[in-house]
Amino acid sequence: ADVYASSFGDPSGAYSALAQQTVDYILGANPRQSSYLVGYGNNFPQQPHSREASGVGWDGFRNGLPNAHINFGALVGGPTQPNDTSYVDLRSDYVSNEVAIDYNAGLAGAFARSVELKGGVALTDAELHALPGITIHTVTPTPTPTPTPVNGTTGRVFLVNPAAADIIGFDPSCDRLDFADVSVHNLIIAKLESGEVAIVNPWASTPEFQVLRGISYRALTMANFGVVQNEHLRQDIGGVLSWEQGVGPRHGSTVYVRSHDYGVRQRIEGFNPATMKLSFLYFGTRERLSVADTAEGLLISVLPTNQSTLLVGLTKAQLVPGNVEFHHDQIVEDQLGMVWTTACTRIAIATRT
Repeated sequence: ADVYASSFGDPSGAYSALAQQTVDYILGANPRQSSYLVGYGNNFPQQPHSREASGVGWDGFRNGLPNAHINFGALVGGPTQPNDTSYVDLRSDYVSNEVAIDYNAGLAGAFARSVELKGGVALTDAELHALPGITIHTVTPTPTPTPTPVNGTTGRVFLVNPAAADIIGFDPSCDRLDFADVSVHNLIIAKLESGEVAIVNPWASTPEFQVLRGISYRALTMANFGVVQNEHLRQDIGGVLSWEQGVGPRHGSTVYVRSHDYGVRQRIEGFNPATMKLSFLYFGTRERLSVADTAEGLLISVLPTNQSTLLVGLTKAQLVPGNVEFHHDQIVEDQLGMVWTTACTRIAIATRT
């Protein structure tokens, strides 16, 4: 509503009012009189679905206790029904309590618009530091990746960052990549047309990636990826590495759709939807998938790599749902199956283990 009002005008003020009412609702002007913004008000969510904030592993995931840390300023999903009392403050309910980037980004925009219209003063570092659980660190960025030594070895650790300079001189026999706590929401791995490994920002409007100069996936092992904290990113790295090194299923009656190969365009003729399978086992979880009927056939394409698979002479309606195979996270968390306009319960689920 704010974007519409600022872009196209809002003579009656209705759109601006709607945006403000929505923000007020989030901050507590709702039937529960509760804030859905963590850390704001006296009755905010205590169990956001956040691995870092929870302070527990799977053994304590459902313990019903407040998180160990406070995600100040994080917006949870909120009620799943028009009746606000449907909201339950439990970290196991990820729909109501996940701190997702899409609606948090929207709220940040709404707050920015409010400051633009009404003014406001940001908290100082000292005021932020006074909040429980908040520590202010001053970080001086380095222009290029600076490797750190691995204790007891001659190896080095390179911090990955799609916006940083390329990594030069990486030695697969002893060096490692540090993904820190980065999530698959913000980073994917890919293969350039040169065959080199790339660390990619999947959302950049223009290509943004960091290249391991002179290094292909065949030169790497999982040991080169060090500790990858994000489970979904870890699985996607495993999927790419498995495909590139010939590990995992390769059934002759299955077409494996992939997402990591820049510029690769498969053209599949003679695909029989009744007897053959379309598998996304090696496909990522955060790439942008699209499926479209074209004059030549069914085109399956993906951004940001522009990799595609064309099933010649076939339409989407001819596919047999049980022969379209995804893995668990792609369906349950990323809902990639919805591009087929077919109930997810009819699509086959494969395991990556």
